[in-house]
Order: sequence, then C-alpha cells, then structure tokens
Amino acid sequence: MLDIEGAIVTVDAMHCQKETAEIIIKNKGDYVLQVKANQGNLYNDIYAMFDEKYMDKADKECEYETYTTIEKSHEE
Repeated sequence: MLDIEGAIVTVDAMHCQKETAEIIIKNKGDYVLQVKANQGNLYNDIYAMFDEKYMDKADKECEYETYTTIEKSHEE
C-alpha cells in the first residue's frame, strides 16, 4: 500500500524474511536487512566479504563504512 519505488527500506529483525525482500523488490524498492550470527552460512558469507584475507586488491581499495549498534534491555 506504500509507494516505495526508489526508496531504501530498513526493517527490524522480525521482518528480515525472504517474503519481505520479495515484496520490496516487486514494488521497485531497495532494502537493508539485518543478518545475525544465528543465520549460519549467510552470516559467515557476508562476514567474509569484509575480512581482508578474502579481499582482492579492488576490494581492499574500495571505501566502505561499518556501523555497530549495541541494544540495551528494554527494562533499563
């Protein structure tokens, strides 16, 4: 029901599902989905992309930024 064409959609862990990504793509949007360590091979493959021992020269010269967030308990 939303016009997301050309938009970048971010969602929380609950919505990091194939079906959600398919809906975003179908509606011509882009997405950033969270990947957690409990997602096994997918997490390891993505992690390896940012590990210098797996990078070629072009990868090492590419500029990118990473961000980490640490969530606290809802009770604090």
